[in-house]
Formats: sequence, C-alpha cells, structure tokens
Amino acid sequence: MAPDRLGRACTALGVADPTLIATTLSSHVFRVALPDGTPAALKLLTDAGREELTGARFMIWRDGAGTARVLGMHDDAILIEWLDGPSLGEVMRAGDVARGIDVIADLLPRLHARGRTPCPPLQSL
Repeated sequence: MAPDRLGRACTALGVADPTLIATTLSSHVFRVALPDGTPAALKLLTDAGREELTGARFMIWRDGAGTARVLGMHDDAILIEWLDGPSLGEVMRAGDVARGIDVIADLLPRLHARGRTPCPPLQSL
C-alpha cells in the first residue's frame, strides 16, 4: 500500500496518527485519531475489498443500529467509529461459543429492523 494513499485519506477525512492494526485481503485497517483525539478505525480497501463499499452504505443507513457508525468515506477509504473489545470472530475463535451466539441473537433483530428510509441496494450473494 502506498503511503501517499494513506496520507490522502487521512487528510480528506480529517484524522491523524494512523497505526496499522490489521491487513486482510480486503483492507488495511488503521486506528486513527479524530480531531478531538477520539479513536476511530480507518479502512483502506484493496481492489478485492471494494465490495465493502456496499456494506458501508448499509452501515450508514443503519446509523449505529446493530452496526458501528460510519463517520465518513473518501474514495476507497471508510472511517468508522472505534468500538473497544474483541470482535465476534475473536470471541468465537477463543471458544466462547455461548457468548458468540448471544451476540448474534441480539444483533440479528437490530439488523433486520425497519429503517426510517428504504434500505439502499445491497450486493446479491
């Protein structure tokens, strides 16, 4: 990943102090600081991850109801609120299946609840 791409995304989204926390096939994920110092996650999508833009639009539509809030987007960069704690995948890989099931059971009704406006078009599986 080109450093200038990260710099452009940070400038456009008004964040600073990027620290790489994960690299996947779909993205490079950085912990960044908002202007007031609050942490956020910055995802720079790879070519393989561009379909995540559809998911980001869904997250914007949900506005925190079952998802993290999207704070901004610029080209193929997505700025997302920082949520402390382990991911669902980490919980499951650690063997806490009951906790994982509880999280999913709580999450699904919120993801499927009606929104104030029609859901944006989603990518077909």
